[in-house]
Amino acid sequence: MQTPNFLIPGHGQSRSTARKPRRNNTYVRPVTPALIACILAALLAAGLSASSRWIAASEARSLQPHWMRYSDGLPPGNANTVFVDRDQTIWVGTNSGVERFDGRWQSLQTDEASPNGPIRAIAQTTDGVLWVGGDHGLARIISDTPDGAPQVARVEALQGPIYALLATAGGLLWAATDAGAAVYDGTSWTALPLYQASGLPARVLALAEDSDGQVWAGGDTLHRIDVHSIQADLIDDVPFHSRVQALRVAPTRGRWSETLWVGTAGEGLWSYSDHWRHFGMPQPGQSAEGIASNNVLALGIDDDGNLWIGTSG
Repeated sequence: MQTPNFLIPGHGQSRSTARKPRRNNTYVRPVTPALIACILAALLAAGLSASSRWIAASEARSLQPHWMRYSDGLPPGNANTVFVDRDQTIWVGTNSGVERFDGRWQSLQTDEASPNGPIRAIAQTTDGVLWVGGDHGLARIISDTPDGAPQVARVEALQGPIYALLATAGGLLWAATDAGAAVYDGTSWTALPLYQASGLPARVLALAEDSDGQVWAGGDTLHRIDVHSIQADLIDDVPFHSRVQALRVAPTRGRWSETLWVGTAGEGLWSYSDHWRHFGMPQPGQSAEGIASNNVLALGIDDDGNLWIGTSG
C-alpha cells in the first residue's frame, strides 16, 4: 500500500530550529493496519457522542474492511477508552464504569468505595494486574473474587482525576493527574509534581515510554521523566503552544529510527527526532494530503509500526 504523502519524511513538513529536547532517532512508517485495538482506540477517542458511540472490529489486514458491530449490550454513554489485555479480552471505559467483552458484554461489579463516573484510562502491568483510572480516582480490577466475576476496587492512595495510565516494560505504573504524574513501583505510590514555566502546576493528559525506559508526560507542558531519579525535565522550547493530548514513541524499525509523536489541541500532529516536524490539515493551495483535523486526541502504534491518529472536529 502506498504511503500517504503527508507521512513521508520531507514532504510538506515545517522545521523548527528550537533546541532539541533530546537526541532521539526517528521513525515514520504508518499505513498498513495490524492491531484492531489501535483502530478502536483512535475511533473511540475521537469525541464520539453517546448517540454515535459504537464498538466494531474488522479483519485487520483487509483492504476493504467489513465492520462487525459490537455495541449491543453496552450501557448508554460514551466509550472513552478501549484496552486489549494479554489474554485478548476487550475492556472499555465508559461514562458509567468498566465493561468487559469476551463474547458478550459484562458490566463489572464495583465495591462501595469504587470510583464512579467516566473511566478515562485502562492499563495492565507486567504482573498481569489491570488498572482503571477516571474522573474520580484509580482502581484495580480484582479477578479472584468468590463468584469468579471481576470486580473494580478503589485504590485509596491516589485520588482523581486520572487522565492516562502507562504500564512500563520495567514494571512501573504511571498515572497522569491534575498536578503532574504519580508512579507505583509495586509497593507504594510516589507523586511527581510538574510545573509550567510560569510556576503553575502542569496538568498531564498523556504518557509514553521511550526505548531508554524514560517516560514522556504531556498536557499543559511537555516533560521527560527520568524513571531512576524520579525527576523531570521541562521541554520548554517546543514549536507548538497548544496543550498536548496524545503521545506515542515509535521504536526503531529497519532504516527508521525512534520518533516521539505528539498530538495537540488545535496545532495538529508533531514528530521529533533530530528536529521537529509538523503534520496538519492541508492549507489552501497545498496538496490535499493531510490529517483530518488539527485537534488530535489519540495516537496508536500497531505491531507493524503503523501510526493511527484519532481526531475530532
